[in-house]
Amino acid sequence: MYQAHVAYVTPFVEQKTRTASIRLEFDNPRGELVPGQFVRAHLIGDSSALRREVLAVPRSAVQLVEGKRIVFVKDQGGGFVARTVEIGSSSGGRVEVRSGLDEGEEIATTGGFLLKSELLR
Repeated sequence: MYQAHVAYVTPFVEQKTRTASIRLEFDNPRGELVPGQFVRAHLIGDSSALRREVLAVPRSAVQLVEGKRIVFVKDQGGGFVARTVEIGSSSGGRVEVRSGLDEGEEIATTGGFLLKSELLR
């Protein structure tokens, strides 16, 4: 038996296999387990620690422009300006925004492709 720390969890579950990948960190002095090896694990912990409030937007609001994730934010003149954002996990049609957007800002949730086309002209 190994005692480990969960270092990373994929933000999605594979539809076909209904599995998610996790990365565990633990001491392995005898080298019994190797990277990439499949294991069955029992996770014990405080699930309330996994819950946190995040800023999330509809997936349709996030566009990819020149390798950067952007959202279109409403400006004071009523138009929209592109804003680079760092995204995180996604679930249920929503995407976590880790930086680049503040709570309460108005964004374009539809018509993003048209705004993107105008931006790239």
